[in-house]
Amino acid sequence: MKYTEAIEYMESLPVCNEVPGSESMKQLWKRMGNPQDKLSCVYIEGNREVNAFVATVLKCAGYKIGRYAADFIYECREKYQVRNKPITKKAFCDIVEQIRGICESLVEEGYRHPTRFEVENGIAFAYFEQQNCQVILLETMLDLEQMWKISGVSVHMNAVKKIKHGLDKQKFDYKGWNNLEISLAGVGQIENAVRALEILCQIRENGFLISEAALRKGLKETVCPGCFSVIGKKPYFVVDSAESEEAVFELLQSIECYFRNRRIIYILGMCRECEVERIIDMAHGYADWIIAVTPPANPSAMGSYELATEIAKVHPSVTAVDSLEEAVEVAYLLKGKEDVIIAFGCRSMLGKLVEIMHQK
Repeated sequence: MKYTEAIEYMESLPVCNEVPGSESMKQLWKRMGNPQDKLSCVYIEGNREVNAFVATVLKCAGYKIGRYAADFIYECREKYQVRNKPITKKAFCDIVEQIRGICESLVEEGYRHPTRFEVENGIAFAYFEQQNCQVILLETMLDLEQMWKISGVSVHMNAVKKIKHGLDKQKFDYKGWNNLEISLAGVGQIENAVRALEILCQIRENGFLISEAALRKGLKETVCPGCFSVIGKKPYFVVDSAESEEAVFELLQSIECYFRNRRIIYILGMCRECEVERIIDMAHGYADWIIAVTPPANPSAMGSYELATEIAKVHPSVTAVDSLEEAVEVAYLLKGKEDVIIAFGCRSMLGKLVEIMHQK
């Protein structure tokens, strides 16, 4: 199976969300040899940034970590990572081909065809078993007997001191740790790092050896694409995966922190299931100009002209474009020396924007 065929197969799968633990999922796992039963799985209550911090620290501590992410930014292989590296195309194709054969047999026997979510679980566990991972970090709750659930408690923020925000690095003190450093930008990332620290303390109490050196190194080396990521500096060009009310609120806080009194140009693309009107209402006041675009490769994408019509109800300076390439071109035509371009909304457009910027 070629990689394009594997992607086409995955995209053809039913996307309805079955309750984890359905008979089709159990049958799929059983015929794959129940790889999930041979793995030590940890479910962390938190966002993908928290999981990224935990995974990187454990990698720096010497553990072979598999991470099954709930979503991706650039391509679907990011959902299955070992030591923070996505599954190879060959391994992905081989496992998908195996699973496709099993699914066809299940349908012939009268079972419901496994959903995309169920197949993705099968890919993850098969790959992590092949790679002999010591620990699996899950961002999705599953019905696994041996799964360890850890709460990512946050209200500890009152113990954070000496915060220094920055686009390239951020520093803070927390409890007995002084001068901790992270490379992720965004005002919410220090809180995410603190949540990760609390989780790592729980993991360490359960027998994992995590030195302070590994902890500091892991926090500093953590990357999380699409999280207030700077992809250009002259002018500043930021991409962010904010597509919910909560995430947009955090994005606006970061704009206030880093780019106060700077002229802002948005590149905005939305999906229909997003809180479109609420997000426009929240965010439009920070922008001097808004460029509406249709997110690519997304069947639920809102058309740029329809989006521009909604924006025009509350913001006079808006234009609709036909492609992301045109959006970047228009943004650069509009920008001044000290202006900032911020692209956010539908995740499916962020990878393409990074490709476009790499070609500039």
